[in-house]
Amino acid sequence: MSTQKKKGNIALRLLVVLIGLGLCGVGIGLILYSELGADPAGVFETGISNAAGISFGTASAIVNFAVLAVVFFIDRSYVSIASVVGIFSIGYTADFTSWLMDAAGFSSAGLPARIAFLLLGILSLAAGIAGYIRADLGVCAVDLASEIISRKRQIQYRIV
Repeated sequence: MSTQKKKGNIALRLLVVLIGLGLCGVGIGLILYSELGADPAGVFETGISNAAGISFGTASAIVNFAVLAVVFFIDRSYVSIASVVGIFSIGYTADFTSWLMDAAGFSSAGLPARIAFLLLGILSLAAGIAGYIRADLGVCAVDLASEIISRKRQIQYRIV
């Protein structure tokens, strides 16, 4: 895609990033709500949330901000719109999703429903990641670690 074309549709690309990050937040919220596991970052952020007595969204924002600060000093070329917006959008959207699930009466859901939440969460997370990456406005802070290791060490991203 040409640079001129990328600059011409920045508003649409930003909208795609926001929708993608929102879908990521919903996906993470559903995955955590299922109580059937989480990704390593989600486990770490949940641990901080529980230990500090803060919401998952706040713990996520703290972790993402810290990672982004380190990345900024290592190689600021990796800092992007998506990495900044992702600091606040994903975790707080996950919190809101959990709140909605509680409000809808799903707090005592059985295993089949929790499996469905997990699967819907995975689908939402995958769609969100695909969307915000496709917008080509960068990646979220936690994802930057893998990207930097892959590029600097010349290791395939899928291995990192």
